[in-house]
Amino acid sequence: MRRGFSFKAKWPKILIQDGWGLSACFVLLSSLVLVVIWGITLTHVSSEKKLAMESASSESRNMAAIMAANLNDRLSRAGQYATVGSKVLDGDTTAADYLGLLFNGDSAYVRAAVFDDQMRLRYSSAGLPEESEFAQLLERAYPQAASGNDARKPARSCSARPIVTTGACRC
Repeated sequence: MRRGFSFKAKWPKILIQDGWGLSACFVLLSSLVLVVIWGITLTHVSSEKKLAMESASSESRNMAAIMAANLNDRLSRAGQYATVGSKVLDGDTTAADYLGLLFNGDSAYVRAAVFDDQMRLRYSSAGLPEESEFAQLLERAYPQAASGNDARKPARSCSARPIVTTGACRC
């Protein structure tokens, strides 16, 4: 081997003199910086995605709890209306006035009607002599009540009490 030949001595000079080495170093350094930036960005995007999913899940749980409480309130009011409607059927005259007061300002149930087991209208919150829409709804829901049978019981009654309807069939 010759004394002046060495990879260490010639390659750095050649790379610097040609300018190719400086370009290669710049490309390698740029690539390294780009990889680091992409890594940081992907980590940040992943954490933001996880945070957004947790936030959406929490918001969905909160909305479900609010809707469940609202539905429970409305269903308990329907039960209360049915109880007062049963008192109307028993002949309690103050129950009809009380039922009318209950419906004032109620946003869920804006109209009610109480029918006995022979499909006769006993109370109407609108003060009408007949409730044809509710009567048709009840005839479709309880066809045996609309027929000529003497033993007219509602098919889906909670008890032997007659039907109280508040926009939908309720017992």
